Amino acid sequence: EEAEPPNRSHPRSSETDEPLGEEAPAQPGVLHGLATPMTALVDELEVVLAAQARELRGLVHLLREEKRALLRADTAAVTALGERKAEMVRRLAELESRRRPILSELSAFLGVGSRTLTLSELSRRLPRPTPALVTARDELKTLLDDALAQTVRNEFLVERTLGWLRGLLGQIASSISPSPTYGDSGRSVQPMPALQLLDRRA
Repeated sequence: EEAEPPNRSHPRSSETDEPLGEEAPAQPGVLHGLATPMTALVDELEVVLAAQARELRGLVHLLREEKRALLRADTAAVTALGERKAEMVRRLAELESRRRPILSELSAFLGVGSRTLTLSELSRRLPRPTPALVTARDELKTLLDDALAQTVRNEFLVERTLGWLRGLLGQIASSISPSPTYGDSGRSVQPMPALQLLDRRA
């Protein structure tokens, strides 16, 4: 009789009848031994951060449009852009209200204070690499810096426009009813008319 070829398959354990020497496939929802809620929270946080970055990109673009409208004194465009900006700010606030409790729960899992848990700290403490969190952190920082700088520039333009408007209104008001000035003797002296807008003889 022919001898049977040697069995080259993996040895099996007597208890589980499973091949030995092979790692079990990674289970979804498990973060290197951490429970599923931790992974779910990290995944949810990444979704919220991506949405915040999307809104901030739109806000930066809108702020640049607003700057151009302010420079050309297009009040209709400024008003329309202001309404759109208010809606973006509302959505950003909603996303922030979603992000805070997620970080609080992650803080509880990791045993750190929620106020000190930044995205950088979270990335360091998680037991597996999280490039998505690092990318989100860097993008959000860039977008926030850009949005804040653009907001300051637009506020300056608004103030400059309002200052010019105040000066113009003051000139118009003084031409209608000029305020009395006082000479060295203390008596009121009527200033010379600068612009008689209401003089029908003009």
